[in-house]
Amino acid sequence: MKKSFWLIAILSLLGFMGCGSSDSSDEARDLQRKILNVVGIPQEIVANICQDDNKNGFCETSELQAKIKFNREDSSRDIWNKISQTADGKYFLETYDSSKPILLVLKDSTVKFDNGEFILNFNGFETDLENEEKELSILESMVDNKNIAPTQVSAIKKLDNPKAQEKFYNVLLDDLKTNINTLRTKGLDSKTTMSANIQEMAEELLTSGVESELPNKINSCGVNESCFNQEIEQVSKELLITEQEAQEIIEMRSNINQAPTVNAGEDRTATINESIKLTANAKDSDGSISTYEWKEGDKLLATTASFEYRATTVGKHLLTLTVVDNDGAVTKDTLVIIVNETVIDNNDGKRLSKIVEYDSEGIKTSETLFFYENGRVIKWINESIETNQTYTALFQYEADKTTISYNNNAISWETLYRDNIINGWNFYYLNQLSFSAKVLKYDNNNHPIKVEQRVYHDGVESLSDIINYTYDDDYLIRYEDIDQSSDYFNSSETYDFSYDRNYECILFNTLLNTNIMFLSDEEYCMNWTTKKTTKADNNQTYTETQKITYDGKLPIQIDEYLYDEEMKKNVHSYSTFEYIN
Repeated sequence: MKKSFWLIAILSLLGFMGCGSSDSSDEARDLQRKILNVVGIPQEIVANICQDDNKNGFCETSELQAKIKFNREDSSRDIWNKISQTADGKYFLETYDSSKPILLVLKDSTVKFDNGEFILNFNGFETDLENEEKELSILESMVDNKNIAPTQVSAIKKLDNPKAQEKFYNVLLDDLKTNINTLRTKGLDSKTTMSANIQEMAEELLTSGVESELPNKINSCGVNESCFNQEIEQVSKELLITEQEAQEIIEMRSNINQAPTVNAGEDRTATINESIKLTANAKDSDGSISTYEWKEGDKLLATTASFEYRATTVGKHLLTLTVVDNDGAVTKDTLVIIVNETVIDNNDGKRLSKIVEYDSEGIKTSETLFFYENGRVIKWINESIETNQTYTALFQYEADKTTISYNNNAISWETLYRDNIINGWNFYYLNQLSFSAKVLKYDNNNHPIKVEQRVYHDGVESLSDIINYTYDDDYLIRYEDIDQSSDYFNSSETYDFSYDRNYECILFNTLLNTNIMFLSDEEYCMNWTTKKTTKADNNQTYTETQKITYDGKLPIQIDEYLYDEEMKKNVHSYSTFEYIN
């Protein structure tokens, strides 16, 4: 039996689950794989790396980031949202937008402020090329901040003697940390300190002839360690910020208005006409905030720090918050609100309240009740007549995931999101990760069309399946599950669907007003009516058909007919649907 069927059998109702659908496209967005190469910085002081989504200069929990020290045997839960360390000290980044700025967080006890943490900032990647590599170093931070040109540091990055190269990088890092302490002691904040520090050190390197004179002097020493140490230590003296230089930096920076910082808040989900209070978190280190402006596109929403937002249309709403300080400096941040329907269109606000299933003889086999809060499902209770068991599922909604927990967390299913777009799922049994999936490719409407599934068995992780989805208009017409591992399962399957196009595609999660999705073989519209064909590795073909009875746009009964090869006839079962206003 295929693993996806086994999961659905455990979870009972997952056979009804569907996914959003759209046109397939040759311009689908791909997961970009990049390599970050930390140079001249000891691995033991690397505390974190993140993509700076809101460009505020800090790694936040909502941004793509990772604690760096992973072991090869560690679980890869959420691995596609993290950067994992490889044996040679490089870091692997998987992202859908590699152009976003990158922050390298370092932590060293010799830095006396911010618990020893300090941050180097870098530009994002320049292309969409696979496995493009980017250097993260102090010199590269100077280049990305336009304090020095790439050609001016190319020679110093390629010294002839590896020991001289290591010595130079050690001096650069030690002086950077010393300068941080000097400037922070004078009262500069962390971001201003690093900006001034990098700029001052770049200027001193240029004065010391970093483009050619300095590397030539070091290279002329050959293997004479005393010689190249002397040359590098002389440069070190120039790189250190003196008390007088620190005072000049403070006076110069005090005459430069510092832009305010602003955070519009975490991305949110809401239902139509639901009121959401939005509050700006804005600060100005050298003045005050003069104006606030909230806009959606060109539409002005509010000019206050807080306001009540109410969306009247379903979909993704991008809000922009702009703040201006008392000296005219401007800073912006964005907030995404995903608005879902509370009801099915044109059906008087009805929500699914009960599903009853019957076997071929008309005997009830199970009954499921659904419960709601603020318009979306928060619990269902399934009673199986056949097994005399009751299953309770609880829904928990968060910004980056939706979790369904079954029977006191004995089983749980997480649907994961990145920028409010589904990017994978995790399945847990007795709190142990059993299966996971990540989306490798999307179509233009951000629907998954290629998914990688992984299985965990006795602590060992392995690739299990690659799943491809094919859409025609709003309908999933083909699902192809290609088995990648014969260790635990040994079959590949293809599903072909055809539909009654007189009816729009109905999704089970729409009936429940939830954003949960299951990237399994059941990602089809509920109302496939003509035929579902399954082809397994043994070339056996199973044909299943449906007949749906509607009340308006809502299904009130689904009759299913599975053709039994041995009995040479269709086996009939059916389900009834009830709704509440």
